[in-house]
Amino acid sequence: MSELFYHLDISQKSQMVITLPKKFSQRKETLLAAKSLLEKNALDLLWKQLPTHVEEGIRFLISSGIAFELLKLLSGTGRLLYKGQKIIIDPFTKAEGFIQAKALNETQVEICARFKLGRQEEPLASCTAVFWGSPQWILYAGVVRLLDTEVSLKWLKIPETILQKKELQEFLEEKEGITWLEEISNDPLPFICLTDRHGGFANLWFDYGIRGKIPAFEEKEFFWRKKTLEKQWEQDLLETDFSKKKVGDSSYYCPLDKVAKSITFLIEIGWKVFDHQNKQVVCLGQETLLLEERPQAWLVRAEFDYQGHRANLQQVIGAFNRRSCFVELAAHTVGLIDLKKIEEKWADLSELEFDQEGVYLPFRQLGLLSEEKNPLEIFKHLNHALQPVVLGEKFKGQLFTYQNQGLIWLSFLEKNQVGGLLADEMGLGKTIQVIAFLSQLELKQSCLIVVPTSLLFNWQNECARFFPSCPIRIHAGKERIKTLPSIPSIILTSYAVLRIDQVLFTSLDFQLVILDEAQVIKNPDSQIAEVCFQLRSKMRVAITGTPIENRLEDFFSLFYFLNPGLLGERKQFQAEALASQVDSRYLKRIQKLIRPFILRRTKKQVALDLPEKLEQTIWVEMSEEQRNIYEKYLQSTRVKLRSKGTNQQMQILEAILRLRQICAHPLLVDPTAQDLYQYSGKFSKVMADLAEVIEEKRKVLFYSQFTSMLHLMKKEAQNRNWKYVYLDGSTKNREQVVSQFQEDDQTLLFFISLKAGGVGLNLTKADYVFLYDPWWNIAIENQAIDRAHRLGRSNQVIARRYVTALSIEEKIMGLKKHKQQLSQTLMEDLSNIEALSLEDLIHLLD
Repeated sequence: MSELFYHLDISQKSQMVITLPKKFSQRKETLLAAKSLLEKNALDLLWKQLPTHVEEGIRFLISSGIAFELLKLLSGTGRLLYKGQKIIIDPFTKAEGFIQAKALNETQVEICARFKLGRQEEPLASCTAVFWGSPQWILYAGVVRLLDTEVSLKWLKIPETILQKKELQEFLEEKEGITWLEEISNDPLPFICLTDRHGGFANLWFDYGIRGKIPAFEEKEFFWRKKTLEKQWEQDLLETDFSKKKVGDSSYYCPLDKVAKSITFLIEIGWKVFDHQNKQVVCLGQETLLLEERPQAWLVRAEFDYQGHRANLQQVIGAFNRRSCFVELAAHTVGLIDLKKIEEKWADLSELEFDQEGVYLPFRQLGLLSEEKNPLEIFKHLNHALQPVVLGEKFKGQLFTYQNQGLIWLSFLEKNQVGGLLADEMGLGKTIQVIAFLSQLELKQSCLIVVPTSLLFNWQNECARFFPSCPIRIHAGKERIKTLPSIPSIILTSYAVLRIDQVLFTSLDFQLVILDEAQVIKNPDSQIAEVCFQLRSKMRVAITGTPIENRLEDFFSLFYFLNPGLLGERKQFQAEALASQVDSRYLKRIQKLIRPFILRRTKKQVALDLPEKLEQTIWVEMSEEQRNIYEKYLQSTRVKLRSKGTNQQMQILEAILRLRQICAHPLLVDPTAQDLYQYSGKFSKVMADLAEVIEEKRKVLFYSQFTSMLHLMKKEAQNRNWKYVYLDGSTKNREQVVSQFQEDDQTLLFFISLKAGGVGLNLTKADYVFLYDPWWNIAIENQAIDRAHRLGRSNQVIARRYVTALSIEEKIMGLKKHKQQLSQTLMEDLSNIEALSLEDLIHLLD
């Protein structure tokens, strides 16, 4: 079915008419064509009017009382037409109808019906249509607006005429809605003359038309002077920041920081103001910013409209630097400058390079032009839309809307060869956005990705999943090659290896350098930060989910890496950071500089883009010491299994248990070896993620089937002063523990064993579920996650499975994928052991 269009017209009797095409001459047909509930409501209202069949289709005469409401409903369809042109409704902005009158002589007045929209004034006759019903409205420039007026509609309906005799007398009795171009009466009009170049001193004058102008301080009496009116005008002046103060030839004084505000107010209420050179002062109307891309910089131009006069950015900045409140516009006109507003918006440009075209602004300082906080909105505000990026076949995945916006942002920064900080909240897929960005790059040089050691495998796995053709090379381990390939590729390494091989890495030129968990370099004096500063690259990207917007000490190091020079030298930054404690201007300038280059979204902000439950698998690597313990135990187990035993199956189960415990933490196997405390790659990664979540004040369910692991986590939480609750099989007060987690905003952690808390709990306050060690059965994992993902939640749940790469945990994940029919975990119910064959178990130890 073709679309239903609504044709608007106004009859000769000033009645609104809506015509539908012939195809929609029946009520049922129109309702079927409706695309929304609002459109159906509009059609119900329309069909209650009197329909008439005409040649064009079916015609409705709309009663005045519902005309505007019906227009609002039909406008929402986007198919409301007037003489073939689409129109819209602005129900919030009213046009002000008035009569402009000009005295031709003492017996004739020329009137013209006009309307006003903000500062814009136009003849009413210039409207496409005028509806004189109740309420009355106009159609102008494709937009319908209400017409609000205090003048009699009798005069508004006359576009333009000359009144005389009886009609003139009737017209002169009108008190409202009349604007005189030339008064008939001799009532005085006030104006002020400024007596100094700053506008702080002034005199009040009155214009009596043909009888001349007279200063307020003139004491000479004339029969035509109206002292009462003069006093009223003076009182209006004194209601601004001008006060009576006799200084030299001046009678009134205004503090310099209030001059712009006071003069603007006077001009807006109809006063005329003249500067000390007798030039008329006019106020700023529209301000237009123009950006033009140039090599390594943007040319910034701005036009300031002063009632038809134009001033450019160079003129305004020049006047600001002279601390003048006025900019020269013409021989007899000057424009008023609000020095405070100019300082807030434009003063940061005053020290940049100017020429006849405009101001040259390095791209990295683009934030100085906008007050927007969201980098995606900054570019829109500057009328420079980000270009969409089309992902090719190389990327094997789909992006949420917010992730696609992140890709567009990264591509825009890459085009302009500047760096950016991707700081989305944990769980929103920062890695995926970066991989999507890498997939659409044309590699001309190698790209370097630096990550914590524990995340090497996770990055490798995610690249293989989403960008399988990725030319990736892992530069890690003792056997790593000491040279890098000449063919452009993506090099993945750790911070530890980067520090060790710094001579190699700092000698190369990269197309792109990416730092994951970039908070590692927050201390600019650290060795790893100094190495990262020395890396040579056309573009740099930092990734961290840790909020840093309010920690100035973090900014310098991160942005010294991303965009060197953006925040000046370190001593300068430290001085400005110190000064910002007493003068917020310094803080605002720092914030403006970095805003375009920080993209941070929270789960709450992107809620509409996220599924109700988002599951992630985080791959981590063992520490070197942990790997040695694991391999030594695995080798001894294989030796034992080669010898004949009476219960080989139980030996295998014992070995699997111990290997899984080593993956969790070596202390679980040997609790007395406290020197092993920091030797778990998974433990280090999980603690870093917990720290990030706790800082965001998010609640977390932490599951492990090893109570010894939970006790280790409790000890670490105590060391960090994190408030938590704990539940295992020995917990007596389960209800109290659950209530504390659900109701106490300060209790952010809930450590739970699977056996005690995998089922039967309702924990809807949790935002995250951390699964520390993988279960054999997916159903058991889902039960644990669903403790938080239940009815009563208002936000999404993000579940993270932590899996140790190149270990028995990775093999369990593969085995679980093919054995999803298991209904019990292997370690808890050996009655179902036949679900796994002996070959399955031996395979885990290969």
